[in-house]
Amino acid sequence: MYLWKKPRKVKVPGKVRPPSPYKAAMTLLDKVFSAYIRNRDNRIYLGVCPICGRREIEVCFHFFPRKNMALRWEPDNCVGSCSGCNYEEHMRRGVAASDGKFSQDHIRIVGAQRYSELEALKGQPFKKSAAELVDMVAHFKALMAGGR
Repeated sequence: MYLWKKPRKVKVPGKVRPPSPYKAAMTLLDKVFSAYIRNRDNRIYLGVCPICGRREIEVCFHFFPRKNMALRWEPDNCVGSCSGCNYEEHMRRGVAASDGKFSQDHIRIVGAQRYSELEALKGQPFKKSAAELVDMVAHFKALMAGGR
């Protein structure tokens, strides 16, 4: 036990470590992928949330959470949604028991077979380099530019 306060490390202003190339590529890919999903679903669902059908599309909603890296940038795992549906699902994930509302929506949107394929991918190892992530950024930018 100290009789005096332990000295704290002093942060030098302006001295911030830049993110690693992998982390920077992930952040950029998250932004581009989210924009791609929202643009895609604004065209498909005419700007209305496909889950509740009431509010406009604001965010990229992941049916299987983003922590599942094998599914994080899988277009069939995502749908553009309103912030209310996205918030409701995040609150639901904190509770162990779920009524399966969003899995039923996912099956309705992508089909039962594709849902089963995605469920099998959940938890699979994900090994991509920073260069591969940058290639994925270019891929989604090209899809957006091409109107797909």
